[in-house]
Formats: sequence, structure tokens, C-alpha cells
Amino acid sequence: MRLLPVLIAIGVVLAITLRAFVLLQREMAKRVEIEQRLTTQLSF
Repeated sequence: MRLLPVLIAIGVVLAITLRAFVLLQREMAKRVEIEQRLTTQLSF
């Protein structure tokens, strides 16, 4: 069973990548929201 460690490694890499992607998406959404708030404040 040499395949198991490889599968575990791939799973871990995928999990880390997915987590980083989700965090990045959240960060981008937050940044967009802040930018929109700033533009509405500046327009007044």
C-alpha cells in the first residue's frame, strides 16, 4: 500500500489550497465592500 501516503498528501495539499482560496475570496469580498463604502463616503 504505497498509494495511501500519496493520496493523503494530495488530500492535504488540496485542503490547504481550498482553504487559502476561500480565505482569499473572503478577503477580496471585504475589500470590495470597503471600497464601495469609501466611494459612497467620498461622493457626499
